[in-house]
Amino acid sequence: MKLLPILGSLVVLSLTTVHQANASNYTQENVLKSQKIINQTTEAYGGTDKISTFNSVVVDYKVTNINAGQSRKTTAPWDTSIGERLDAFDFSEHIAVTRFKGSGAGNRFAGVNVTAGENSANYNDILKTRSKVEEPNFDAAAGPGIRTNATFLLKRLNQYANSARYLGEISFDDRPHDLLSFTMPAGPAITLYIDSKTHLINKSERVSGPFLVEYYFKDYKRVDGILFPFENSYTVDGLPSQTFAVKSYKINENISSFTKSPKGYMDIAATPAASMKTNDMGAGVYWVTQNNQNSLFVEFENHVVMIGGLPGVSQRIDEIKKTLPNKPVKYTVMTHHHSDHIGGSQEVQDAGIQFVSVKAHEKVIRETLAEKDQKLAKFEFVKSKKIFKDNSQILEIYDIGPTEHTEHLLLAYLPKQGIIFEADHFGAPVAGPMPPRTPNIEALVTSIKKRGLKVKYIASAHSNKVATFEQLMESYNKAP
Repeated sequence: MKLLPILGSLVVLSLTTVHQANASNYTQENVLKSQKIINQTTEAYGGTDKISTFNSVVVDYKVTNINAGQSRKTTAPWDTSIGERLDAFDFSEHIAVTRFKGSGAGNRFAGVNVTAGENSANYNDILKTRSKVEEPNFDAAAGPGIRTNATFLLKRLNQYANSARYLGEISFDDRPHDLLSFTMPAGPAITLYIDSKTHLINKSERVSGPFLVEYYFKDYKRVDGILFPFENSYTVDGLPSQTFAVKSYKINENISSFTKSPKGYMDIAATPAASMKTNDMGAGVYWVTQNNQNSLFVEFENHVVMIGGLPGVSQRIDEIKKTLPNKPVKYTVMTHHHSDHIGGSQEVQDAGIQFVSVKAHEKVIRETLAEKDQKLAKFEFVKSKKIFKDNSQILEIYDIGPTEHTEHLLLAYLPKQGIIFEADHFGAPVAGPMPPRTPNIEALVTSIKKRGLKVKYIASAHSNKVATFEQLMESYNKAP
């Protein structure tokens, strides 16, 4: 009578053993398949000796920024701008240098980021400042440059082959490609699309937060016996972002000259990552900063109005509830349509908050929401000016567009307190001098003067420092 349970147990044990064996064999076969593809790809790019012994590289790019999601308009054709970038890496010495220069959307930027042990620092070539990097990390610093170049990815693939896994075959550009995933020390796993016949890496992809980032590699040429792509680009959630046209590659050169500190730069303290903080600006106004993703909360008799829809809305709302536990956030003012500034839209909708925007931005905001919410979301629109007012508070919202940054831009103004909340037009640095005038700064000052706003303080969407009107004017009067 006891044989059946025993036989049943033996069958289960036998099946379990078979499944374990199959799983073990599958894993082993996967590792072997991955290594075979790595070997084939390495051979196609120049061979193991060439890939392993190229320890340093300098690559000079012409960069085209395709500002999808950051254009003045909400639809294509997208604004574009031209810049320059130079990456210098020494893989054996763990040195990474990136130089960049360009302009776009009413702003200018230029600087150098150096990761080289004790000489690690970030340089702002516009402000002429030097900020020492206290905890340099080669993998994090080099990551963006490595991800935008297939040959650099291949070198790291060889170094971290133990993490590689074969994901199967897919058709890409009407050709069969093997999918191979691997992980570098900093960042999420990367999937490589490797041509099954030529063994070239034609595409890679990764997930960054809520976004799918896809990289494309074309126009391969040999430099010192190694294949390198001369045309690289990437998209974010299917929208074009940047292209990198290679001017030149230099292999196995000493890159120490790129790490030298330029003369005449002012030393400033590094800006630490800022934790969530509520800044009481007085008279019912609270500025909640969250590592340069900030919102302004204005208290009324029965509710609160929030300005700024950057990601992290729900966390900032939870933070303000500690100060105003009995007053719900009723409205959120979306300053403009750029992808980062509407990145918290779903959080706004989930919290049952009504959107305040210009009519021209309604469609793009709705499209960021889950399908079930796109029709349910409620909006109030600003034409040129909208006033929120009760016995305790006055909040004025102005559309100060068009500017070089966006065709419509909502500026919040509190006349009693002399406070404005602005997005992307002026951000006072936490340390160091005020920046010189830009088209965006000029547009902001012009709008303030045109409307006769009595501004004392400026809270920004992307700076953790409250600026004064005098500091804004200091920038305005400083020639670029």
